[in-house]
Amino acid sequence: MSVPAVPELDAMWERIVSDVPISSRAWLRRTKPIAMHSNTVMLAVSDETTRERIETKLRTEIETKLSTVTGTRTYLAFVIDPSCPSPPGPGCVAPNPSPCTATP
Repeated sequence: MSVPAVPELDAMWERIVSDVPISSRAWLRRTKPIAMHSNTVMLAVSDETTRERIETKLRTEIETKLSTVTGTRTYLAFVIDPSCPSPPGPGCVAPNPSPCTATP
């Protein structure tokens, strides 16, 4: 079952992704914001490796950017969804990743 688009959340996420260094975008383009509950953005990721990478290397930067955009302290929570594309290997970037089908 496909997640219905949440235009405001999708637009906010695209703004965040386009504002991070290019080296981080490949990881973030493999994600899908699926819901916002209170001050937490639920983010679908393809696998544990992607979750770990974002959580350990990018979380602080992303939460800071989300907080700036929303005007309130905002956090990330993760959902593993194998239907999300996996991150590309070295030197490989898929042009059009397919959307995730995670449900909040």
